[in-house]
Formats: sequence, structure tokens, C-alpha cells
Amino acid sequence: MAGLVQNPLDSADLIVAGAALWTMRRDPSLEELNRYEANTESVLQLLSLLVRESDTNLVWLKQAFVNESLLIPRRKNITNLLIRKYNDAVDINWQRFRTPGMFLFSPGHVPLIPDGLHYTDDANDETVQAILNVHCNSQLPVTDRKTCCQGLLHSITAPQVVLLVMFVCSAIISFWGLWCRHTCSWSRSLLGSPSQSSIRDTGQQHAASPVVMICQCITLLGIVLLYTYLADRTPVFTKEEKHFNWTSFAVPLAILGILGFVTYQPVKDASVLNRQQTCETRGWMQLVLLVYHYTGGSRVLGLYYVVRLIVAMYIFLSAYGHYTYGLKRGASSWSRVAEVLFRLNLYTVLLCLTMDVPYLHYYFVPLISACYLLVLLVAAIPPVAWDLNKSPWMQVLKASCFAIVFALYRMQPDMFNWIFSFPPLSQLFLDDDNSLHEWTFRFGLDILAVPSGILCAVMLHRFPQINGWICSRSIGNNLMTILSAMTLVVYCGMMATNCTSKPECNLLHTYLSPIMLVGFVLVRNTWEPLRHHYSQFFDWVGIYSLELFIAQYHILLANDTRSLLVLVEGNPILNICIVTTIFVLVSHTVAECTHMLVNVMKGLASENEND
Repeated sequence: MAGLVQNPLDSADLIVAGAALWTMRRDPSLEELNRYEANTESVLQLLSLLVRESDTNLVWLKQAFVNESLLIPRRKNITNLLIRKYNDAVDINWQRFRTPGMFLFSPGHVPLIPDGLHYTDDANDETVQAILNVHCNSQLPVTDRKTCCQGLLHSITAPQVVLLVMFVCSAIISFWGLWCRHTCSWSRSLLGSPSQSSIRDTGQQHAASPVVMICQCITLLGIVLLYTYLADRTPVFTKEEKHFNWTSFAVPLAILGILGFVTYQPVKDASVLNRQQTCETRGWMQLVLLVYHYTGGSRVLGLYYVVRLIVAMYIFLSAYGHYTYGLKRGASSWSRVAEVLFRLNLYTVLLCLTMDVPYLHYYFVPLISACYLLVLLVAAIPPVAWDLNKSPWMQVLKASCFAIVFALYRMQPDMFNWIFSFPPLSQLFLDDDNSLHEWTFRFGLDILAVPSGILCAVMLHRFPQINGWICSRSIGNNLMTILSAMTLVVYCGMMATNCTSKPECNLLHTYLSPIMLVGFVLVRNTWEPLRHHYSQFFDWVGIYSLELFIAQYHILLANDTRSLLVLVEGNPILNICIVTTIFVLVSHTVAECTHMLVNVMKGLASENEND
């Protein structure tokens, strides 16, 4: 440990602690790992007390990964798998003793010198600067929107140059198309009023061509991406640290809740999990996620598990919707599959190229894309979902078997991860150290939400009596509503108050969340006034929930969600109003452009088929 002290008799201003790299080299055994975890617990307990009772800051540096192929023989005991275990031991104790003034650094993969172990000089300089910036920022008043940090200059990559050229060319073609249409209209006005038939013919000839429409959409997306890059990757706009408090978290939720309540309207279709209801659910869940990320709610372990349940619910609804499509409309065509994947991934892929981040950085999109493909797989395995001649219990059995397989993946992911070792999946899902740690964690956490959504679709659409029972007015329904609501409250309360270890509680979440998801469906539908009404405001937000989730990384927040974007300094209320307005406008624009691109390409495909 190292301390920057003003006086040897005073407490340190800054304490920097490192991981036990040489312990790994000396003894890679499990006993030594357990001893390290126990020692870390004792040290963090004392340091946490010191930080609370003084102005001392603590920065704990987790161990960065090594290049195993370059290590000399006496260092071969140091493996990335062992480093990950030691870092996890720090995480477990960090959650227990974390207090304001304590900062955990996770370097991950940093440039190393040829020995495969030590940082390069540049990496050392950046790490030191990051530590000093954190210490400096912590001394600033919470209300001060300035920062000690200076933005890093990011080098321009080849994909960014290609995108820029494509956007410029699209803009030129778009303006050329608009000029041609305007010139044609001006010429017609000079020549007099032609007949109605000639107006119709001329209008058809000079209507925006598909190419021009595509270029217009690409131009708009280019403007969005340019603003995104300027906002997040350059020092053009100020960045602000997050400071969580319960007031800043509760007040926005209360305001949004009031907006949702005053826009409640009767639904057109009062069936269980109707379209307006599912879209409304996505809407209010997305708003909770936005407030959670904006206020830094991830620092509160209890809120983390509420958010985990929301993410599981989103995956549940996606699986339910896609399987319902198979039950009602039959097999999905290849064009339908391409359309769905295009809608889900277009914005994410463009952001990956623009911001120079991996695909898994926006983990939610890979999750729901994988969910869609898994649902297609389950639906296509005999007996196929759209075969109404087979017993519906066969569908239940099939979904239950897949639930067992998914549970096996949660327990033994290495049995299945070989699938991701082949290109192009390896380029999308592998970490820098050629492991699947991040994907395994993200995918395994809510994997049982997929078969739960499939089972719910089968039960509601192939067993009419279940749908009728949920919609009936009976004492049993009222009791089920109360029981389901109590179960949700108890579960959230238990996870919020009793969870001290993320790994253990994540496992509980995986296996208990399907029960909570079904409980929410029952609460939302067994009580008739709830089932017969929906919020127009939440429904509107739900339409753009995917774009809102992705855009928040760089437009509502900054530095990949670690900071807040500041457009108006000195006026927090005005700043949040302007930032939110731009954020919503960008999300709406991306959604509309994606929708238009899909429709134009579908029209071109139809014309080719007719020809």
C-alpha cells in the first residue's frame, strides 16, 4: 500500500491498495485464495472505518489480466482464471464494506511490456492520472459540476472513416434528391397548371426514390452518431460525476409515475398480456432503468436486484411475444428473421463502429437477439409451435425440457460455450483474453426468463381455460392477486436487505425470478381494473424502449454510463430538461429511421419478387 501524506502523524490523504500478484505466483492453491479473501475482509473493514472517520480516500486496484503466452516459467502460475478468482474475492468484500470515499479500479486488459506482466509506461501514467483524478474530484463539492479530469484524445479508426465517408455521400445524395424535387415543382408552377392526370404522373415520376429515402435515413443516423461522438468521446461538453441519494432517485420516479397515472385509458383488447399492456410494461421498466443509471443507483445492492428483475421481465416479454407470433402465424420466414435482427442490432452495430467498443458492450442487445433466436429454435423443433393438431401438452413438455437445458447452462456453462468459439461468434462474444466470462455472466443471469416466456405463451394461447380463469371475477382471483403482490414485495425486500454477496444472490435471482415474473403477470391481469386499462405515456415510451436503453450510454450519460453529460452548467434543472429532450429526440429519430429502412428494403424485395 502507498499513502500520500502531508505529515507522518496525520492520516493519509490517499491510500492505494493492490492485488496479491506475487501470492498467485508463489502459491496458486485454493487454500491461499481463501486466506487472501479472509485477509481482504479484515483489511477492508479497517480501511472502511478509516475512510468514514477521516478525509482519506481509498483506491483499490484489481489485478489486470496478463499475457500468459509471454510469461517466463517461474510466473506460469499466474493465469487469467486465477486473477479473475482473486478479483472476485475483492468484489465480494467490497460490496460489504464500501462507503463514500472508496473507489474500486478494474483495469481489465491494459497494454503490457514484452514480459506479459507489467504495464507499459503509458499505461502506468494513465493509471496514476486516473487515481489522482478520482482523488481530486472527491474533494470538489457535490454541487460543483467541474471535474479535475481531462478528456482523452481518441485516435480515429478505419471503420469510423468509412462511416464518415458513407454519411457524407448519403447527405449529398439526399440533398440532390430534395433539390431535384423542389426544382421539378418550381418548373411546373412556371409552366402553368397542368391537368390532374399529368400532375399525378409527374408526382409519381419525381417522388423520392428508395435510394434517396435510404440515404436520408443514413444521413439522419450520421447526424445522431456525430453528436453522440462529440458528447461522449471529446471534451466539447462537460462531464459530471454521479452522486446517488434517495431523493434524486425517488422524485423523478414520482413525477414519471404521475404522468403515467394521468394518461390511463381503457384498452382496446382486454386479454391477458395484450399488446398495449406489454408495451406499457416495457415503458415504465425502461424509465426505472434510466433513473437508476442516471442517479448512480448501481451503488445500492438492493436496487441492483430490482433492476435485474426488470431486465429479466423484458427478456420474458420478448420470449412471450416471439413465441406467440409462432403460435398464431406459423413459421417465420427468413425475411422476417432478418427484419427482426436488423431492427434489434442496427443502432448497436453503428455505435460499436463509431465509439470503437465491442458488440458485448451494449449487452442488452446481444441478450434479446439471442433470446429471439432461441425462441425460433424451440418453436421449430417438433412438435412445431404452429401445429394445432398436436396436444398442447407437447409444447409444455418441450418448453420444460429446454428450461432444464438452460438451467444446466447456468450451472455448467463450459458444456455449451464451445458454440461461441467459432467465427463470427467468437469475434462478437469473446473477451480480450479469449474467454467468455462476460457473456456467460450476462446470458446465464436471466436465461430462465426465456423458457418462462415460452411456457406463458403456450398456457395462455393453447389452454383457453387458463386465460378464462385469469379474466374471471372470483374470490380465488382476488386471493391470487394479493398473494402474488405479497410474493413480489417479500422477494424484493429480501433481496434488498439480506443480499451481501453478488455471486450468491445472482444465483438466487436466476432460479427465483421466473416465479416473480409470473407473479407480476398475475397481479397485472387478475385484477380487472388493471387489465382493462393502460397508460398511454408508458405505452409510448415502450415503443422506443430499445433505442432509449442503447442511447443512454452516450447521450443521457457519458463515458459509457460512468458520468453524466452536462450541456448547461450551473443549472441542473435546465440541464436535465435539455439533455432529456435531445435524448428522447435521438431515440425517436433512430427508431423511425430504422423502421423506414426496413419498410423501404421490404418494398424493394417485393418489387424484385414481382419482376
